[in-house]
Amino acid sequence: MATYETVVDWNNDGDYSDMGEDVSARVSTRNKPVTLEFGRDQARSLSPSAPGRAQFDLDNISRDYSPENASSPLAGNLLPGRRVRFRGTHLSTTYTLYQGRIDDYHVSPVLEARLAEFTALDGLADLKTVTLSTEVFQKIRSGQAINIVLDACGWTAGRDIDAGASIFPWWWVEGDDGLKAVLDILASEGPDALAFIGPSGEFVFRDRHHRLIRTASTTPQATYTSAGVEPQFVTPFEYDAGWREVFNTVTCNVANRTLTGATTVVYSDTQTRFLAAGETVEVNVKLSNPVLNAVTPVAVTDYALKSGAVTASLSRTTGQTITIRISATSAAQIDGLALRAQELTNSGTVQITMTDAPSITKYGLRDLPYDAPWANANDVIDLLQLIVLQHADRLPIVQITLAGTNEMRLTEQFARDLSDRVTIVESELGLNADFFIERIIHTIDTDLHTTTFGCQKALAPIANAFILDSSQLDVGRVGKTGFIPTGTLFVLDNGSQGILGTNVLGY
Repeated sequence: MATYETVVDWNNDGDYSDMGEDVSARVSTRNKPVTLEFGRDQARSLSPSAPGRAQFDLDNISRDYSPENASSPLAGNLLPGRRVRFRGTHLSTTYTLYQGRIDDYHVSPVLEARLAEFTALDGLADLKTVTLSTEVFQKIRSGQAINIVLDACGWTAGRDIDAGASIFPWWWVEGDDGLKAVLDILASEGPDALAFIGPSGEFVFRDRHHRLIRTASTTPQATYTSAGVEPQFVTPFEYDAGWREVFNTVTCNVANRTLTGATTVVYSDTQTRFLAAGETVEVNVKLSNPVLNAVTPVAVTDYALKSGAVTASLSRTTGQTITIRISATSAAQIDGLALRAQELTNSGTVQITMTDAPSITKYGLRDLPYDAPWANANDVIDLLQLIVLQHADRLPIVQITLAGTNEMRLTEQFARDLSDRVTIVESELGLNADFFIERIIHTIDTDLHTTTFGCQKALAPIANAFILDSSQLDVGRVGKTGFIPTGTLFVLDNGSQGILGTNVLGY
């Protein structure tokens, strides 16, 4: 039916070809199956992306995976951070199910157990280990901000980054880890935005419009049924009617950030500094507000040169932390030091609220405070409209499981990805609707591979959508009454989706 490969880069040389790195024959499921999971932390479109996680056991009868065993061929290399990859081959096609790094492992000293239990986290978790301090950027798209975060984190794997729909008037990171920075960008991009690690280990960013234009999201990729037609899902079938996901009032505070017109002193001290010839002193200035156009300190204006000769430089001219470097060309004394720049201040916030009156009448007031720390007011209006549009009525959440007992099911288990649109038919509930896959869990046991898809119902498109340059002018509709028909959104300068008389005006 299917074969599986598990490899670990024990010596951390960037490949999996060395002796002992193919551990497929050592994978043990006698205590628990292999589990591989990724996607959002819950199967809800408003839930944040979460690092992918793997759990697996290796048979340790040989004691190769005992870190205190000096005679192990892996001695010295049994360390966290080693890359791990899981693949499956079905009908001559090989699929990568998971890539990550070992996060922790436990070896039991009980002779009867003889197992090494490993956990791994994917590349999203790698970003959490890096604390960032960036420059200040003006008028950049969310996709650009994602790339800056990846650069700052030293990301060397591939990238698949959407341009992004949100434009940030100002953006920087100071003191947050890389994952927190990504999650803030996703929240500012809005509902449906998603970040995950792809099958080649690449970082994938999808903006809030991706489900309107990508074929895998606009067209059902498969139909899963409870009985009759394959591929069928098995019990248990978990169904959540979606009452908790009804929100008809959404509020967001938008910061009004203003750049001071004049260059002012943003840092000063009165310290006396003595420097030997050739010595460099660094002063790390952490400011309460970020600055732009910082000026390299000069004698008399920013410090008093009492003796000798010095030169000054800055680590950068924008940001919330700037390092001033003073280098002495001869023995020198300087008194005091100041830094001048334009300060970016928060002069207040604007509160934006979107409501849906029919939903309030139907369900009562259901409020959602929303935080989009970088989005501008116009984008916040758009994304709050989308949230109300999607959640003014209930969107059921289901969890279905495919058991790989035939080739059709296995093909679906290997081929499906996050944000894929699928049709789910459950006859007992009378359910027959399209859903988006928000979370995937593979469970691989001795003789059975099951895959669980956590899905949220896709919003039905409106009828009579407004089509540019068509006879729909007097009857066409655009707005928060519903989504446009999938796959027909009008996209400027796009050969397949910028066609007058065919593509639909919407958001």
